[in-house]
Amino acid sequence: MIVGRSVYAPGVVGAQAVLFEEEQIVWVGDKFTAQTFKVEVDNYVEYPDAFIGPGFVDAHVHLSATGLRLLGADLSAATSWSDLALRTAKYLSASNSNRNFLFGWDESGWPDDFSQFLDALPQALRVKSFYLARIDGHSAVVNQMEDSSGPKVLSGQVRQKYWEEYSSGFDSDFYTQSITAALKKAASFGVVSVHENAGPTVSSKADFLSVLSVAKSNDLPGVVPYWASADIDEALALGAFGVAGDLSVDGSLGSRTALLTESYSDQPDTFGFAQLSVPEIAAQIVRATRRGVQAGFHAIGDLACEKVHEGFLQALTEVTPAQVRACRHRIEHLSMPTCEALELFAGLGVVASVQPSFDAYWGTKAGMYESRLGSARLAQTHPFHKMIEAGMALAFGSDSPVTQSSPWDWIRAATTHNQTESQISDRAAFNAATRGGHRAARNDAAGVIQVGHRADLAIWQVENYNSGQAATVTQSWSTDPRSGLPALPDLSEGNPECLLTVRAGRVIYDRATHV
Repeated sequence: MIVGRSVYAPGVVGAQAVLFEEEQIVWVGDKFTAQTFKVEVDNYVEYPDAFIGPGFVDAHVHLSATGLRLLGADLSAATSWSDLALRTAKYLSASNSNRNFLFGWDESGWPDDFSQFLDALPQALRVKSFYLARIDGHSAVVNQMEDSSGPKVLSGQVRQKYWEEYSSGFDSDFYTQSITAALKKAASFGVVSVHENAGPTVSSKADFLSVLSVAKSNDLPGVVPYWASADIDEALALGAFGVAGDLSVDGSLGSRTALLTESYSDQPDTFGFAQLSVPEIAAQIVRATRRGVQAGFHAIGDLACEKVHEGFLQALTEVTPAQVRACRHRIEHLSMPTCEALELFAGLGVVASVQPSFDAYWGTKAGMYESRLGSARLAQTHPFHKMIEAGMALAFGSDSPVTQSSPWDWIRAATTHNQTESQISDRAAFNAATRGGHRAARNDAAGVIQVGHRADLAIWQVENYNSGQAATVTQSWSTDPRSGLPALPDLSEGNPECLLTVRAGRVIYDRATHV
């Protein structure tokens, strides 16, 4: 039995307590009633000021890269190319490995250029092999010991091919430690489930198999494993839940590899990196639909989003809308779609797996998005309001290690979107961060506190609550008090503190033991 100040449970007015037996919730009710049968339960825990909600779901992660960032190779604090070189040198000097993975640079806004990195990196350290990933993962500074020309920046297909070869050299302990660290960190944010977006261009088969191995633990968040491949048999043989995830139509805006209809504002004649054609997208949809397997695509630029739109239209000449809806295909990021595309996706039951923190990080006035796209196209990015208005289901995620697996940050970012017309209500955002993630994995019964449902919970120390909802933003759930839904935490002064995370009735994070 867990008792708090309020429980976010539909239909149970004034709920303050949750009782679960083994994996299942068996009762939800008020504190007074809970205390009357306190002696009958094995464990009774009370947090007087706590908010008890369904556990969060991170619908887009890369676990091994996240873990490595946590374990010490995070260089995201660099403020220039020369500073990045100094941080790289410090790490390499302490490393005895001939294969080093580093992460986190973001040169947008830096005062110098890559030549300063080359000048500042000591010659003696150029004998060490390293792969230094940009924060979006779509570009990297690499140093090959057999290449006397020294470090260079790779992007597009050249980077992908290099990464496939480089990542094959990491041992199993590397993967196990980093994946475990990433999952433990997610649990501390109240996350009970993550969706691993793997594939040959972003990870490796060895990495993916390590994820599956670590995911067997009941003491960590659950993992829904996706392997992005046109070879469905291969993906299923590996143990993938589906072939959704980072099957990429394009790259990223930060690396100027996201596919655009018009060139980048800060680099004329650059349009991005096209990775899949419309016929290839359509063929993947048809293959997966006929097999009853969930497919998905990575699409960020406006042209990439439109190619996915056209791919679905083309696929409908071979499969029916009902067949497509039954598979619940996904689109990762879906950063610049048209309204016509959203209407089609909604009608076909396609899920938008989106990352609100992208807008918080890079969608500000004079930020990276505006630099790459200009102000007119900036206004088109991450249109969450239009997605909900069209009827699409949203699932929030982090794309960790790109941004943190911190769901309250996603909710804040979605409700305070830099484009006012794209803001959504806190209940819509909370829904996308909890139940939305389960729905994206074709599980409609999870993500809500209700008798008969699995006990996936997060308990939070909360100081203040929102008193109401803004009338100008999209509502996804009723705010009428009779609905039984209590107010959500007020995020204006910071995030609630996670006290406890419970997955399937089992504690996977306890703040008291992680101080």
